[in-house]
Amino acid sequence: MPLKVGILMGGPSEERDVSLSTGKAVSKACKLNGFQIDEMPFLHDYKKWKDSFLSCDIVFNALHGGIGENGNIQSWMDENEIKEWINNGMEIGSHTQNHIRLTESDIKTATKEITQSKLDLERQFDCSISHFCYPYGNYNDEIIAITKDAGYSTATTVNRGRVVHG
Repeated sequence: MPLKVGILMGGPSEERDVSLSTGKAVSKACKLNGFQIDEMPFLHDYKKWKDSFLSCDIVFNALHGGIGENGNIQSWMDENEIKEWINNGMEIGSHTQNHIRLTESDIKTATKEITQSKLDLERQFDCSISHFCYPYGNYNDEIIAITKDAGYSTATTVNRGRVVHG
């Protein structure tokens, strides 16, 4: 049976269109790789997807701006629910501590944002964090190197194109 991937997208923020585009791109890539998909678009009522969340093997949060990054979704998915999901085989990933534009930051700040967010999540949830998503989709060779050095095995962006390894 294929892995079931839930994709949370949309939301009420000014970045709604980016979120929907990201969600559709993730959905398409997952389908091409044989995964079962549960798209979860919403405008205001994200809580209607709770049962869908729990039925998925993994949930990809494709939300951008506002609600996706201001703690609202995260507080709803409180620590106990997240621990329950992890115990049931779901994975979580990191997206920096403060959603900064990494390519516009100095190396010291970018390294701290990338590394510390991973360490904080690993400590909070007692699990390995292997996946990272570049805020705003921005990255360069230095940011890729920092991400690899921090110990992430995958990193994603919102840029359209084929998935590449390395």
